[in-house]
Amino acid sequence: MAKKANHVLPLNDKAALAAKAIDKKRTEYQIATERGLKLIVRESGVGTYVLRYEIEVGAKRIHRKLAIGRRDAITVYKASDIADEKRREIADGIDPVAVAEERLTAITFKELAEDRFNRDPDLADSSKKLYREALEADVYSAIGNLPADEVTPAQIVPILDKIENRGSLVQADRTKSAISGVFAWGRKRHAMTANPTAGLGKRSSSVERDRVLSDKEMSAFWRATKSKKAWLSKRMRLILQLAILTGQRRTEVAGARLSELELDGKTPIWTLAGHTRRSGRVVRGRTKNRKAQVVPLSKQAVTLFREAVALAGKSPFVFPAAPKKGDPEGKTRLPHIHGESVSKAVRRLRADFEIDDVTIHDMRTAISTWLGDQGVRPDVIDRILNHKPKSITRRHYNFALMDKFVRSAMQLWADHVHRISGESSPTIRKSLLARARIRSVPRRIRRKELAVPAEAEQEQTIQTHNLPQMETLSL
Repeated sequence: MAKKANHVLPLNDKAALAAKAIDKKRTEYQIATERGLKLIVRESGVGTYVLRYEIEVGAKRIHRKLAIGRRDAITVYKASDIADEKRREIADGIDPVAVAEERLTAITFKELAEDRFNRDPDLADSSKKLYREALEADVYSAIGNLPADEVTPAQIVPILDKIENRGSLVQADRTKSAISGVFAWGRKRHAMTANPTAGLGKRSSSVERDRVLSDKEMSAFWRATKSKKAWLSKRMRLILQLAILTGQRRTEVAGARLSELELDGKTPIWTLAGHTRRSGRVVRGRTKNRKAQVVPLSKQAVTLFREAVALAGKSPFVFPAAPKKGDPEGKTRLPHIHGESVSKAVRRLRADFEIDDVTIHDMRTAISTWLGDQGVRPDVIDRILNHKPKSITRRHYNFALMDKFVRSAMQLWADHVHRISGESSPTIRKSLLARARIRSVPRRIRRKELAVPAEAEQEQTIQTHNLPQMETLSL
């Protein structure tokens, strides 16, 4: 039987609030007509409602005490309702104390988030950094210590509202994505059955970037990377120029390794490793889509890489990071130049040379658009940008590198960049066009915000209309 109390209180909130510790000692009151419901008043005056009950554990009956809440937080009537609910659970064979203890040891939201950061092979390092910063700034303080499977949408919405009220709509969406990713990870490892962020929607309205650099803008940017007035290190100049010529991402260029380069011979290449599985573990590669990328290098790109390798010295990285000035330990964030440093360099060029609204990622759009305008096949452009093909056959069975076609397209682009920048004016050979699978194009339609009619094009960069008509071949 439950322990009897020597003192009884009526089911009345005034009486419960007025109850005191008798003789300045911890005193337990029985709430009249409420089986097992007690009010314990400590010497300090703090009063707590508890439910005393018995439950069978094997062949024994065990006495339990379940804390319901403090009297300054809930009324005696609310405590009575909670006690009724718990008695029903006990009648069904559920031990509320054991459940509460299990919840205390259940994985918290913060623990689940850190588990994802440490173990999720699909989470890119850049995304991990952004998500961790978002969670540490606004989420952990609110729900970090709660059991992950008990977090509700009603607890998440105020977090996002707080960020939105600061005027940071994009950050609110990023925080929601970070939270959602944690719960998606929890569902994978069966730590929970639902994702409470489902249906919460976006706070910001995203606009797809369709910026395409004109030849004039591309020429100005290229010349800016070579200008003596540009506040850039030699390594940073080479990174920017290689990003333009190869169309690869900033982190891929800045993190290039000597072991990835094969610069000798007639077919120089740059190979970026994708994700692989070894002994049951995923070894992370360097590409965004986790697929290996083989980049045929133009003559201009080979020259730039050779220059960078000479500067690298004994470092295994083509663009090793320099330690911060004044740092006695010579520590760096990464062993190579950071991708964020590349973006900062672009912003400096943009301001110093008054080049409007240019990002390093625009170079990928530029090479893709220009090659498309020249008639290069979409699958060749996909190979250059390392985009996953939509075709099931090409995605899972056809791993041809198409070196001849891609190499010709890359050389065409490099020659074009040099031509519009006034560095050289090579003629386009018929064989190079044919290898790149380019059809004759009467004139290139220049883009400026919206498509400009062909009649408005005054300046013809590549005189393809003088070339003989060629058929587009298929593989």
